[in-house]
Amino acid sequence: MKVKKFEIKDQTIKISSGNYFAYFIGFNNKSIKSKLKFELTEPKEESMILIKAVLFDQSSLDLDCLVKVDKGIKNIKTDLKIEVLLVSKNSSAKVLPSMEIHEDDIKASHSTTIGSVDPEQLFYLESRGFSKKKAEKVIASGFIKDIEKKFEGYVPIGFEKELEKIEL
Repeated sequence: MKVKKFEIKDQTIKISSGNYFAYFIGFNNKSIKSKLKFELTEPKEESMILIKAVLFDQSSLDLDCLVKVDKGIKNIKTDLKIEVLLVSKNSSAKVLPSMEIHEDDIKASHSTTIGSVDPEQLFYLESRGFSKKKAEKVIASGFIKDIEKKFEGYVPIGFEKELEKIEL
């Protein structure tokens, strides 16, 4: 199944069969506020939309995601997943997933997870000689690389350079 990357910005994305993903790494005071609309365009298709965000420092995410299925788009299966990792106590996330369905013969779901860094993971890495900031970056990297598992071997490219911008 094809994998497509998209940007988190105000836009409408036409979805056919495949996997779609985006990620956001926030640090310092970087924030993003966006309304994303996904329109399913073809009947008898299967798609997954995955959005991941890692928020350091005072960064924030305000995301409104809508999946729309018009009348006549039948026999589809779609899933919207949004996963946010709050690394700092000062970071914040507001996420609103929603669906507008005008057809009965579909399978559609959405989920959102917002969580903090597991203190036990942080302690483990620090006990192995990692500084707190370096340990947080390792955990954040693993969180983003999870895309590879969900999309059967697809490796997201470019996020390591964004993580390098975070000062240790």
